[in-house]
Amino acid sequence: MGKKHKHFLSRERHKKLRMIIHHLVEEERLKEQEMKLQERRRIIAERVGQQTNIDDMDDDSLRELIKSYHERVYLCESQKWDLEFEVRKSDLMVHELYSQVNDLRGKFVKPALKKVTQYDKTMAKFQAKTGDFNFKAQLKHVAMG
Repeated sequence: MGKKHKHFLSRERHKKLRMIIHHLVEEERLKEQEMKLQERRRIIAERVGQQTNIDDMDDDSLRELIKSYHERVYLCESQKWDLEFEVRKSDLMVHELYSQVNDLRGKFVKPALKKVTQYDKTMAKFQAKTGDFNFKAQLKHVAMG
């Protein structure tokens, strides 16, 4: 009876430890998520700038603000296109290097061939012959009739 009671306590301890570890892992995950969110906000503020209050602006100030936003969007789009071009260029280079390495090793990727059974070939020949035979019989039947 004493062993069962001791085993019960170790289960409780085990359960308690699991809960503590789970709680610590969850706290660590939340801290990491908060750090990522702060980093994202910092980067957005760095790229976009601080939010401006447009309620008190006159028309000329609004035009200037819109013009600066347009220039910033134009710059971001041009950087995006440049980065996409570099990525495509890098992908092409990697593919070419991969092909060169395979050529040097002498290992070529062989495509999987579709298996064709002998039965299919013989059936195709047989069907072709029976088609010819039926055609000839029909001609004779029409010629005699």
